[in-house]
Amino acid sequence: MTTKKFRWPHGKNYPPGAIVEIPLPDGQLCYAKILADGDLAILNVLTSVRPKVREFLGARISFYQCIGNHILKTSGWPVVDIQPLSPAEQSIPPMATCYVRDANAWTMGGVPYYTHQGVKHQMTFEQAEGMNIWSVAISSEALIRVIVDRLVKGNHENYKVRST
Repeated sequence: MTTKKFRWPHGKNYPPGAIVEIPLPDGQLCYAKILADGDLAILNVLTSVRPKVREFLGARISFYQCIGNHILKTSGWPVVDIQPLSPAEQSIPPMATCYVRDANAWTMGGVPYYTHQGVKHQMTFEQAEGMNIWSVAISSEALIRVIVDRLVKGNHENYKVRST
């Protein structure tokens, strides 16, 4: 199978729906689907050998990660497949924001908020419990650390709102 590097008209390297291969420090490969807003859906595929394209069809999303715009422009990750985005994959789902996990506390006056499609909304503490915390990986190295922590080590709870 050959890999191609695609270019969007505005200098972006990857189209929505592109599945990119991300090499991890231990030699394993993981895969992420590019969403319409440029963020990532990290697929629950972790392997030492590139799977056949058909194996990506129906692959479960392990988690979503916001990234800095420059990461896709500079990563050089190969595109191994392109799949149409479902309506749910147009952008990341709602995520808790203004939350400090280590302190289990909410900033902005102690009121829980979530962000969805760039808009901040207020929610209840009950709604917030267990919600993924919004964060942005500002470098490919930071993204890879999150992938290793969540996908390889299974530390998903470290990225969710704890009960109050």
